[in-house]
Amino acid sequence: MSEPLYRLTVSEASELLANREITSVELTRAVLDRISAVEEDVKAYLLVAPEEALNQARAADERLERAGKRGDPIPPLLGIPGAIKDAICTKGMETTCGSRILEGYVPPYDATAVARLREAGAVVLGKANTDEFAMGSSTGTLGFLPDAESVGPLSRSGRIERGAGGRRGRRRSPVRAGN
Repeated sequence: MSEPLYRLTVSEASELLANREITSVELTRAVLDRISAVEEDVKAYLLVAPEEALNQARAADERLERAGKRGDPIPPLLGIPGAIKDAICTKGMETTCGSRILEGYVPPYDATAVARLREAGAVVLGKANTDEFAMGSSTGTLGFLPDAESVGPLSRSGRIERGAGGRRGRRRSPVRAGN
């Protein structure tokens, strides 16, 4: 495979996982390594939880193994790593809605969307940065990144050049960085 694992699409990664050509742990480690390599410049995450993500990846690999032995269908998100926007509650993981006002808040429950992702076996890497209370259109109102202009978004080549803008701006940075 010539393409780095962190560059795979969800569909490509899902197929490789289902065929047991890669493991979720390998895929998750590749993405976590990429986050470590670019996060200083990208600032796309408010929280990265590598130990939790790797534990979820190990559980996904066990589910994949069991499903393979029984011939059960493989859910398409099983073992796929991804970030959750910080405006969405995640049980046991700080959720601030991108605002210092909620700093330290750890929800006692998962939002329905997160619960469904977890049931499907998706691997939660952490919390993606967002405009404060998701109330922006330019990613210029980041509560945890007051000098947003000093951090440029990424080009397709991975170089920091220009903004994604819109409500998905900084949250989309992990995708643009190849995570």
